[in-house]
Amino acid sequence: VATRLAADGHHITVVSRDARRAAALRAELVGSRHRSVGATIGRELSAGADALVLAARGGAPAITDDALPEMLPWVVDFAAPPSVTADAAARLGERLLALDTLAAYADGRAVLTPETEARLRRELAEEVAAFAAWLEERRGADALAVLHREADRVRRRHLDRLRDRADLDERQLAAVEATSAAMVGELLHGPSVAIRRSGTDAAVVRRLFGIEAAQ
Repeated sequence: VATRLAADGHHITVVSRDARRAAALRAELVGSRHRSVGATIGRELSAGADALVLAARGGAPAITDDALPEMLPWVVDFAAPPSVTADAAARLGERLLALDTLAAYADGRAVLTPETEARLRRELAEEVAAFAAWLEERRGADALAVLHREADRVRRRHLDRLRDRADLDERQLAAVEATSAAMVGELLHGPSVAIRRSGTDAAVVRRLFGIEAAQ
């Protein structure tokens, strides 16, 4: 959008929390009247702007009601979820064009070039694959946490019994605790590696080791 508007002769201000990213985009624009700002959008930046185009990737909303000047600009929001707060959206009214609103202007016609569509589909597939890998890793991590937490609970139960029944001083108790921790760690090493490799989830670990879900 910035490239198209700059090519049509409009004066562009690129705003980003990352000043380097803002400067990099400004350097790509045709013309010399553009500027870049490493900041968030406030009333001072939005005042005098004919339009604000938002392309945030999540996080805190980019536009709040306090950031809007008295002379309201047009706001185009490409973000999902929206980068405009509900109160700012209500104040902007028809001057806000969000993704759903923009879809109505397409009138059923293709709005992306084949190259752009292919790139977006490729990036989407990469994001989905990365998310699936994260879920798989998270599942294994949860299973390991359940197993190690239960093993440590059992170890500490036996240590408590030993403290009550045996006449051991602090040095001896510390040696027993260190030895028992090392034994449990060594015993769980093989199962832990197998869980990581197989993607076993916490439910399977609870079933195999008889661990109640509440523990």
